[in-house]
Amino acid sequence: MEVKNLAIPAFKLAFTQADGVFELEVPAWRFTMAPIRELSILRGEGLEPMRPDASPELPGRTGPLWRLVSATALGGGAGLYLAYLYGYLPWQQRGRHFRAACRTVRTLSRAPGEPDYSSAYAAIHHAFNGVFGQPLFSEHLEAFFNDHPAYKPLREETEAFFASSYEFFFSEQPKETGFPISRLFRLCRDCYDIERNIR
Repeated sequence: MEVKNLAIPAFKLAFTQADGVFELEVPAWRFTMAPIRELSILRGEGLEPMRPDASPELPGRTGPLWRLVSATALGGGAGLYLAYLYGYLPWQQRGRHFRAACRTVRTLSRAPGEPDYSSAYAAIHHAFNGVFGQPLFSEHLEAFFNDHPAYKPLREETEAFFASSYEFFFSEQPKETGFPISRLFRLCRDCYDIERNIR
């Protein structure tokens, strides 16, 4: 329970090699041993008293708050970005079905060679299915126009499209269409204008 000056005496280490043995002398090591607990230590003996324990610092409040705000903003931004990618934002709902179809038909119309009418018809059918909420066939067009009266001005063109699509996909004759790619795009664009203006 008191401070002491101690020493580890010097000693020798012997090492053996192939050509003999050599020794290495380790000098004495002097050190001061003191208890962790504060004792009465005299400065006259050249020993400094132990410093008092430092008071613990209280954790700051701003750090966790800013981290919470940053995490919330990051999570909200990521969620908003995902909603944008999947088209779930309110302003993206209007026109989203036929917007995608118009993009597909426009791309097909610009492709070299004969247009891929199968993909063009499929894209427009997919848009009609999305608006109707279920697969839309020609025998359900009456119900479609009753549920979505905004499309009635395009009724004649829509019925012609479905008739042409049925003939294109199910006719035994070589696949031909009375709808050139420009007419398909025009129908798609007109439907897109209607869909995005529906409130």
